[in-house]
Amino acid sequence: MKAVKIVFILSITCGWLSSAAQGIENPEEIKSLFSKENEIKGFGGVDINITDVYQERSLLLGAYGGAIINKHVMFGLAGYGISTENQFRGEAGTMFNIEGGYGGLYLGGILFPNEVVHLTIPVLFGAGAFHIVDKQYFPTSFDKEYVLESTAFFVVKPSAQLEVNITQFLRVGVGATYRLIKGSDLRNISDDDLTSWGGTFSIRLGRF
Repeated sequence: MKAVKIVFILSITCGWLSSAAQGIENPEEIKSLFSKENEIKGFGGVDINITDVYQERSLLLGAYGGAIINKHVMFGLAGYGISTENQFRGEAGTMFNIEGGYGGLYLGGILFPNEVVHLTIPVLFGAGAFHIVDKQYFPTSFDKEYVLESTAFFVVKPSAQLEVNITQFLRVGVGATYRLIKGSDLRNISDDDLTSWGGTFSIRLGRF
């Protein structure tokens, strides 16, 4: 329930920023997000997320890119993958690994973008897949790994970051994120086991 409230609040915030970014010069004119009057610039970046995946501290690396509209609205795509060894002990005592990642639509708002320190509120809506892997399933073979089971899922990941303008083309940010996963279908691992809070560090390049 808390996660649903967070997503709702962030969605309302992004909608407000979108409306504010379009201006109010002529109240009778129908505004649109993509129009000739809007200023659209490109950006790209990398994310480092420290979070828990099935009670194991994990490092997820991601990349994202898209367009910034009127300095306030972000629109693009993003993808993340587990880059650490995520191990857990199975029922028979065997050590298994969780591998995988997710990606999707990257939306967000930027508050006070011209200030040296400002707030960004990105939200990822997408899907992904996790795999349970036994890395010693074939001990006498060159390729020892075997995928025991896999699952697809839906993911919503809102974040809040304090971002610093290093130069006109470089920004760095730190903040918190919440990964909400629904629809997974693993034998002994639930959606709640894969849902978690985390910390994030981002580097963003572009024409701001």
